[in-house]
Amino acid sequence: MEELLEKIRKEALYEKLPIMDDDGLSFLADFIGDQGITSLLEVGTCIGYSAITLAARNPELVITTLEIDEQRHLRALENVRKAGLEGRIRCICCDSRSWHIDDRFSAILLDGPKAHNRQLLTRYQDNLTEEGWIIVDDVYFHGFLDNPGVIRTRRLRTLVRKFSEFQKELEADPLYECTRLNIGDGLLLAKRGKRT
Repeated sequence: MEELLEKIRKEALYEKLPIMDDDGLSFLADFIGDQGITSLLEVGTCIGYSAITLAARNPELVITTLEIDEQRHLRALENVRKAGLEGRIRCICCDSRSWHIDDRFSAILLDGPKAHNRQLLTRYQDNLTEEGWIIVDDVYFHGFLDNPGVIRTRRLRTLVRKFSEFQKELEADPLYECTRLNIGDGLLLAKRGKRT
């Protein structure tokens, strides 16, 4: 398994594909085990690196992972097959903004398009179990949130603004208790309270 994961990681880095930072992913794998998280909805499969890592480290974990890019999706399917995890990782090729599922998850990992996080949270928060977790990766967004002066394009400036506003809204939302961690490129952990 370690050889396969290293191969996937090297391919992703060489091709500049968006995968989770190793420190953040390692923390998240431990966190999932510590919190007893057994079902995860991941938005942003890429080629399956994070899903395979998390499932390999947590034998009770079942993952549904969404990817809009068909070529990345197909590579993720092949990587999951090579890892022997087809029974615990379900890869779906779809636009996560319009896909529908009735299942409940004890955690939702938002690691896809940052500009759509608010829309994705609104869409999927009813799929979160009582006292489940919303996990947001890349909260420092490559340093752009703390250093907006280095942004050179309008498109990136708009994306950074939307992502920053989403984080502030989530942290202010009384439904969630949030913790921001300076691990990897930053993680935001939001625990949902009991429904009233």
